[in-house]
Amino acid sequence: MGEQKESRFALLFAVFGFMLIIATGVDLLLGNNNIPIIVSIIGLVLIITAMALRKRARIRWNRLEITACPKCGSKNIYQGDIRSGLLAGYTSNYVCKECGYQGMPFIFDNEVEYKKFIPTHQKENQK
Repeated sequence: MGEQKESRFALLFAVFGFMLIIATGVDLLLGNNNIPIIVSIIGLVLIITAMALRKRARIRWNRLEITACPKCGSKNIYQGDIRSGLLAGYTSNYVCKECGYQGMPFIFDNEVEYKKFIPTHQKENQK
């Protein structure tokens, strides 16, 4: 299932789950007792399912991101720390292991965009 579909199903499950819980609560407050408690439990299960779907979609989305060095184009770039001369918490700079660049990386959504970037980046560096 695609990430967009999972996110949409998650939203639908969450809304429907909350509606079931609210309907059961209102019914109990009014003293009607027409809606069984199992309906509220089903609502809770739907909300938990929605949370799992959102987390799964978010994990997949994060895997797609590719960070690259703007200077040399390497994917061997990491979050800087005290060993690389950066103070943690004060900067959000990345450090390239290939060329030593310190700064923000380029972020690509997928491998195709990254591969398009490499030839144009090499042409610019040759000039």
